[in-house]
Amino acid sequence: MPSLYLRFLCLLLGIPIAGSAQEGSKEPRQYVILSDSLGPLHRIKVQRGGRQFEGIVASGVERGASTTTTIPKTSVEIFNLLISGTRVKLLSSSKQDKSAVHFLNTDTLLITMALLPRINSEVTWLPVQLDTIPSGRLATLVDVVQDGGQRIAAYRQAGNPGDHRLLCRDNVVPLVKHKGQYWAPNSYVLTEYFQVRHRPTQNFPETDLATINILSRPFPKEVLLQTKRRQTGNAHAQLTAIPAGNVIQRRNEGRYEFWSNPSTVLSHPSVLHYGSGDFQYQPGTGVVSSTYKHYFQSFPDPYLQYVWDEPFEVISIDGQMLR
Repeated sequence: MPSLYLRFLCLLLGIPIAGSAQEGSKEPRQYVILSDSLGPLHRIKVQRGGRQFEGIVASGVERGASTTTTIPKTSVEIFNLLISGTRVKLLSSSKQDKSAVHFLNTDTLLITMALLPRINSEVTWLPVQLDTIPSGRLATLVDVVQDGGQRIAAYRQAGNPGDHRLLCRDNVVPLVKHKGQYWAPNSYVLTEYFQVRHRPTQNFPETDLATINILSRPFPKEVLLQTKRRQTGNAHAQLTAIPAGNVIQRRNEGRYEFWSNPSTVLSHPSVLHYGSGDFQYQPGTGVVSSTYKHYFQSFPDPYLQYVWDEPFEVISIDGQMLR
């Protein structure tokens, strides 16, 4: 049983007492020290908002009058860890681990961690002492890689389900060492696992949400929508009923924009069901931007709805400013 001092310190630093769970997560937190010991590690900072929106007052005595509102500026940080298929196979933990069966040496396991802030804020960091982390909660990178390989394998064995629940976690907390001190983000952390492959294909990825394949044929949303409306004769038809895995929307300046349509059979799906949403992938770096629509939809700020579908703008990659 932790001492009162340790319990207070854990609460102050955002470290839960054993048996508790991260807010928004049903699983106990697992802390992991990030490093490039197993493969390339990249840190991306992105930003959205901070601009004015022209609208109309919807109710009250000024109903119908024009109004100008500033969309709140929101920042997100992304960590990408890229693990070669060869290493994933070498790290297969047991004969029951089917990772080796589903990974080729030419594949890459992409582990992406999105640090999503509280409303109208930036990602903040808190100092952490490793000896205050509850016993059994400090995982290794090998643990996270093995978990990623096993989740990809489970997803394949389940027949590529139309949601991200096997591919996402929200209980991993990355620790970063800076000037001799470990730091943890004071934010919601969405961890996603992808299998990066390079295989030319013309097929439409109906439900494959695990694969990122930059050699697959692009299927732009607007083209599919025009085709559907022409075939159905319904000028208001939408794409929401079309199940879609990770589909290339377009190639743009060395990046690939992907969209998807996860199934919506649940009445109130969680963020883990939808994942990060439409995203941008940069070869060799990983996911460099996304919409995180279903996370930010939970915010009460009504003006955020005008930017839900907009990807975040990349500000820096590995400390190099891009604007």
